[in-house]
Amino acid sequence: MLALIPALSSLTLQGTFVTAILALPGCFVLSARLLENLWRLLRPVLPRRQHLQAAVLAVAGLLVIGVSAVRADSDLRALTQQRISFLQHAAPAFQRYLAENGRWPERPEMLVPAYLPQWPDYLRIEPPLAGATRVRYEQGRGKQPPQVIFFALRGPDATVRFNLADGSITRDR
Repeated sequence: MLALIPALSSLTLQGTFVTAILALPGCFVLSARLLENLWRLLRPVLPRRQHLQAAVLAVAGLLVIGVSAVRADSDLRALTQQRISFLQHAAPAFQRYLAENGRWPERPEMLVPAYLPQWPDYLRIEPPLAGATRVRYEQGRGKQPPQVIFFALRGPDATVRFNLADGSITRDR
C-alpha cells in the first residue's frame, strides 16, 4: 500500500483540473467505505481484524488523496511565483518593443533574442485544453496593453492576469 502513495500523488501533479475531477469518484468510494467500516467497528460486536484492516486502508486512501491535492497546489503556487518573477523582469522588454515598433508583439517569442535572451518553457503559450498549467497571451490592441494569463490555483476562478505595460497583477478569485 505504501508503494502506491508516490504513484498516486504524481497523478495529481500532472496538473490538470480534469485529474482532480476523475479522482473525485474514488474519494467518494473511499469515504463510503470508511464510514461503513467505522460503523461496523462501533457496533456492539467484537471488532474483527478484517474490519480494522479495511478501516485503516480507507483512512490511508483518504490521506493519499489529501496529501496529493495539497502537494499539487503548492507546486502550482511555486510555478505561479516563478512566472510572476520572470514577467516582472520581461515587462520592460515589451515596452521597448512597443516604443521601437509602434505596436505590441503578436507573440511573446517575437522578443527573443533582440529584447529577451529566451522565453521560458514554463510560460510557453499552450492550447486552451492544456489544463491547470496553461498560459494565454492576449495581444494589446490600440491602447490596450498585452496580458499573460495563467492559473494560480486549481479551479475556474483562480487566474492571474499580468499586465505587461505596467507590471500590474490582477487575480480573479
